[in-house]
Amino acid sequence: MADEVAAASACVHEALAVLRRLDAVVRAPESWPGAQRTSLLAGVERVRAALVGPASRVLLAHRDTPSPRRPGQGAATAVVAAVTRVDEVEVRKQLSQGEALADMPSVARDVTEGLMPVGHLTVLAQVRDRASGVVREWLASAAGQETVTALARLHEVRAFRRALVERVAAIDPPALEADHQGQRRARSLVLSDRPDGTHLRGRIDLMAGARLRRALE
Repeated sequence: MADEVAAASACVHEALAVLRRLDAVVRAPESWPGAQRTSLLAGVERVRAALVGPASRVLLAHRDTPSPRRPGQGAATAVVAAVTRVDEVEVRKQLSQGEALADMPSVARDVTEGLMPVGHLTVLAQVRDRASGVVREWLASAAGQETVTALARLHEVRAFRRALVERVAAIDPPALEADHQGQRRARSLVLSDRPDGTHLRGRIDLMAGARLRRALE
C-alpha cells in the first residue's frame, strides 16, 4: 500500500510539473492559427477527463472507508470539501460521477482516453441518479454502455442529454411518467416588475424546457 501511495503522489507531482511547463509555453495563443488553438483546447479537455477516474476512485474510497473524525467534522464530503477548498456540492457531483464510472467500465475507459468529455459524464451521472433500478441495470449492461458511449461520441453535450433521456425513457416508461408528473407538480413561475426591469424566476419540466430552449434558439 505504501508503494502505491508513493507512486500516486509522484504521478501527481509529475503532472503538476508538466502543467506548469504548459502554462509557461502558452503565452501568446492569439498569434496561433485557429485550428491549433482548438486542437490544444481539445487536448486540455482530454487531460481533465483523464483525471476524473483516479480522483473519483479515491473520493469513493474516502467516503466508504470508516475513519476517525474529530467532533464537529461532519460527513466525509464535508471533510473533503474543507481540505480541498472545493464546494461540498461539487464533491457530491464528483461522487456521483465516480459511482457511474464504477458501474460502467466501458464508459470509464472512454473518459480516461478522452473520448467522453467531463460535461457528458456529468449529464450521465445526473440521469443515472434519477433513474429507476431497471434503467440503472440497463445502463450497467454491455448494451447500455455501448449505447451511452456511442451517443457521447456522436453528440455535443446538450444533444447528448436529450438523446440519453429519450433512450432511457424507452427502458422504463412507467418510471419516466412518474418522474415527469413529479416535475410538472413542481413547476413554478414568478415575474417581478422592478425599476431595472422584469425579473423571471421559475422551474419547468424537462420536456417544456426542451421546447422553450428550441424556441429561444
